[in-house]
Amino acid sequence: MRLLQSGIIEPHDLARKYAGELFATEILLLAYYVSAVNIETTYNALQAEAAKREGASEPAYETFTGIALADTFQVYEKGDGLDESVFVENNASIQRQINAPINVIIGKRWLSLLIRDNGVCEYALAA
Repeated sequence: MRLLQSGIIEPHDLARKYAGELFATEILLLAYYVSAVNIETTYNALQAEAAKREGASEPAYETFTGIALADTFQVYEKGDGLDESVFVENNASIQRQINAPINVIIGKRWLSLLIRDNGVCEYALAA
């Protein structure tokens, strides 16, 4: 959510990154739903603001498919048949995350401010 609001992602890259390059993993059900709603509403509000600035109609609401209900570390373990057969859609989201080339993870607000304000790893923010 903060990453979307930060302005680090250029407006012309936002839809592409939201659809296929942003991932989240939560192990608690409530945290999963809160995260999904926060990410979705932030993205959709940014898209609505952009459409309003451009004089276009408000775009349709897009759900966030990059979130998975799972233990971040357990997703790399093999042989969990129950997950593979019962939670098929969730497992597909996990598989997309595993297969994606993840280059930068910014999880702490102070870290993103440190990077931005001090030019540390400036090349990483241009992704």
